[in-house]
Amino acid sequence: MILLAINIPLVGLFARLLSVPAWVLMPFTVVVSTIGVYSGKSTTFDLVLMVGLGFAAYLLRRIGVPMAPLILGLVLGRILEQSLRRSLSLSGGDVGILLWSSPISIVLWTMAAGVLIIPLLLPGFARRRNRNAVEVE
Repeated sequence: MILLAINIPLVGLFARLLSVPAWVLMPFTVVVSTIGVYSGKSTTFDLVLMVGLGFAAYLLRRIGVPMAPLILGLVLGRILEQSLRRSLSLSGGDVGILLWSSPISIVLWTMAAGVLIIPLLLPGFARRRNRNAVEVE
């Protein structure tokens, strides 16, 4: 609620930030990122890692790899791994706790399976619909 109260009056300022040219915004972003990375642990390794990952991200973007899944994996990977270890430790190594321990997990796994299976079935449905449309004419 506090963030909402603070950010609503600043919406106009944030909208004007979109009109700042990229040649001004990019160096500012690099400087702020460098200061943030160095202030975290104060090691040169983190700066080298930042530059290396930035270069790798630039190359991946040039060949058309989307950045959102990579960033999500980087941010959520550690949390997911810790939660997986904790749940497997509590269950004594039983993987079933991940699959069917609660109704919500069953619903989520069913939805995930649907997201993977439905795109495979859609071309067949489209062909069948086109075949039926040709027969009706």
